[in-house]
Amino acid sequence: MRKNERGFVLPITLLLSFLVLFLLTHYSALYIVESRSFYETKGRYQLQYLINHGLFEAKKYVNDSLKKEETSWIETKNGSVEITIIPLSETEAKVELVCKGANSGNATVWVVMDVDSHKIIQYQEGSSLSF
Repeated sequence: MRKNERGFVLPITLLLSFLVLFLLTHYSALYIVESRSFYETKGRYQLQYLINHGLFEAKKYVNDSLKKEETSWIETKNGSVEITIIPLSETEAKVELVCKGANSGNATVWVVMDVDSHKIIQYQEGSSLSF
C-alpha cells in the first residue's frame, strides 16, 4: 500500500450503520406514538360508551327517585358507572354519573333531566375524559 491511499470501507460502514440506527429509532418512535394514540382513543370511546349507558339506565329510574336521592352502580366489561339521582323539583332531577373506565380513564357528568319527557335540559362534564 502506498502512503497516500486511504481506506474507504470503515467510513462507509460507519455511515451506513448510522443511517440504519437513525431509521430504526425514527420508526420505533413513530410506532410508540401511534400505539399510545390508539390506546387513548380506545379509552375515550369506552368512557363515552359508559356515559351513554349510564344515561340510558338513569332514564329508566328517574321517575321513581323524585322522592329521595338514589344511588346505583352498573358494571360492564368496559368499566363501571355510579349513578346518583337527586330530585330538584317535581319535574326535574339532577343525575350525576361517575364513570371509571377499564383503561384507567375517569369521567364525571352532571345532567338535569325533565322527568315527564325524559329529555336532557342541561349537560355538563367535569374532569372531562381525563386519563
